[in-house]
This record gives sequence, structure tokens and C-alpha cells, in this order.
Amino acid sequence: MTSFKINVNKQVDGYSFSIAPSIREFIKKLFPNAHPANNIFVSYDTKSDFDLYYGKLENSIYPALLGIDDSNDLKKIDEIEFVDAQTGNTLHKVTSPVAVFEGDIKPESKGLKLSDFSFAKSRQLLKHVKASFSDTVIEERREAI
Repeated sequence: MTSFKINVNKQVDGYSFSIAPSIREFIKKLFPNAHPANNIFVSYDTKSDFDLYYGKLENSIYPALLGIDDSNDLKKIDEIEFVDAQTGNTLHKVTSPVAVFEGDIKPESKGLKLSDFSFAKSRQLLKHVKASFSDTVIEERREAI
């Protein structure tokens, strides 16, 4: 069984993902075309944006960190475990990893699109309003004082 542990270190401004030097050497022997990285840092803003649009960040981190860019090579790995570097607790586990390579990522259809808005409908709904929205808010706040 081929299993890898990726250390996750929570920092003030993001996460650092790393693998031990012995794991890097093992990966190079097992996969001659692999170019494993020492570590990858992801800031909190990037991680939250990425998770919102593309799912779990970890599923894109491990191919980059392990330096494996061939789906067939990834099939040889049974499990990848993301471990908190401070506590040793398992944060996330990937069994039977599948690579997410450029072109494979397709955003989920969450959120609003420009086509969801209709300016004509808004004009119709607001045709009897004689003040601006900001004037209305200011007036409401003055009345509350």
C-alpha cells in the first residue's frame, strides 16, 4: 500500500502544505518524472475563494506538492493523508487519488450570473419611487434618532 502524509501548518495568513524530505526522495524513485515541491503556501483569501468555486483545495494541492502530473501515476497511490503539523490529527484523507489537472477544473454553477439580473424588471418595479435609495436610508436613520 502506497500512502503519503502531507503536513499542514496553519499560519497567521494562510496554510502551508509540505512533505518530508524522505517522502520527496521516495516519490522521485517511485515516479521518475515527478518533481515534488518542498512546500506550497495558500493564503486564507485564496483558499476560501478556491473552495467556493472549485471544491476542496486539498484535491488540487497534492498533485502539485507531490509533483505528479500523470493520472496513471496517481492511480498507484492508495491514500494521501493531510496531517496537522501541530497536533498530529488527520485533517483530510484522500483515498484512490485522482488528479485535477489544468482543463479538468470546471466551476460549479453556484452564485449569480449577469443574466440573472433584469434592469427592465427593476425599472418596472421602481417606477413609482420618487427618491433615491440613499435618500430613503438617510431619512429612516434621521427618524430613528
